[in-house]
Amino acid sequence: IVHRLDRETSGAICFAKSEAAHRTLSMQFEERTTEKLYLALVDGHPMPEEGTIERPIARHPSKPGRMIVTNKGKEALTTYKVVESFKLFSLAEINIHTGRTHQIRIHLASPEGLGAPILGDRLYGGEPSCRLHLHARELTLWHPGLNKSLHLEAETPF
Repeated sequence: IVHRLDRETSGAICFAKSEAAHRTLSMQFEERTTEKLYLALVDGHPMPEEGTIERPIARHPSKPGRMIVTNKGKEALTTYKVVESFKLFSLAEINIHTGRTHQIRIHLASPEGLGAPILGDRLYGGEPSCRLHLHARELTLWHPGLNKSLHLEAETPF
């Protein structure tokens, strides 16, 4: 596995077929030259409808497996754009420019971020649902074997 998704997140993920490919692909994620687009159904109608969340993230000091926004954390940068609004929820496109644990989930849910948790996010206050409505829709990277850019898309299940 070259990178990871949260257990409940669906979508595109990258696996390497050789050790050499794994090193090359891992370096792309480390150097942030890959592009990742996520879709999420979020609670309500976030305002502003488009923006950047640049808030540091760290492990929660007393709740294992959870993250918090805190000035003592590591840098984390997320951009978002609401692409469609429904009665109770909104569909947002999200790009992460860093790769912190639960970055999208905590940036969207936190009052210091967007204040709009993802539908079905039991950890960060999302409305109950049959699943976490977070999906890794697109992944663009440089394919080391083909020596060209590769754009992957995974159909959104919600």
